[in-house]
Amino acid sequence: MSDTGSADHREEPSETPPDPTADETLASLQGAARQLIAAARGLLDAAEVALEDPALVRDAVGTLGGLARDAARLASDAGRSAARGSSGPDRPDDADQGDEGDEGDGGAVQRIPVE
Repeated sequence: MSDTGSADHREEPSETPPDPTADETLASLQGAARQLIAAARGLLDAAEVALEDPALVRDAVGTLGGLARDAARLASDAGRSAARGSSGPDRPDDADQGDEGDEGDGGAVQRIPVE
């Protein structure tokens, strides 16, 4: 009767010296883990402050919303320029368009007002 799953089955330790790059890799991973833990603590501290100050959360959400709208507008403008084969507003039809070109142009970005 053979017992292949036995806990007594152990491999002999190898006689080759440990790889120094493995030690460096382990130290690097440990350092990264410590940084990740510190970042998580910072995030939790910021979340705790935000819970205590609703006005701060409202301002942050408003700022992020504004950044998202700006990024969407820039991406839409870049997409329209690329579709026309333009590399920028140096073409005459792009230079005077401004923000008025956003209305009714059938672009891929749809703006939805948030109240």
